[in-house]
Amino acid sequence: MPDAPSTDGPCGEQEPSLTIPLDAANREPNGRFQKGNKFGKGNPYAHQIAALRSSFLKAVTRADMEEVVASLLNKAKSGDVAAIKLFLSYALGNQEVMVASLPQTIEPEILRVVFV
Repeated sequence: MPDAPSTDGPCGEQEPSLTIPLDAANREPNGRFQKGNKFGKGNPYAHQIAALRSSFLKAVTRADMEEVVASLLNKAKSGDVAAIKLFLSYALGNQEVMVASLPQTIEPEILRVVFV
């Protein structure tokens, strides 16, 4: 009878397992890690990022945002490809969702609306 394949490395040492057991004992019923689980600590920078975003939103006014958007739109209209891509990504949202919701044929007038 042939022997089972060896799990020993080339020098005879035991190779480490590359999988982390995710048994139900470490999880809550909704699939999240239980309290105290070393893998479920969350994002250690979440509070710092929230504070930075809060500071940013306090410093920027609606008029500032309108000015930035107008500048981006002007660059897009002048043919700046990077500005076009950025503008359309924010104006139209997720492209996969957008493409899935488009009709099979698009009238040319609809495409011209963006840059009128």
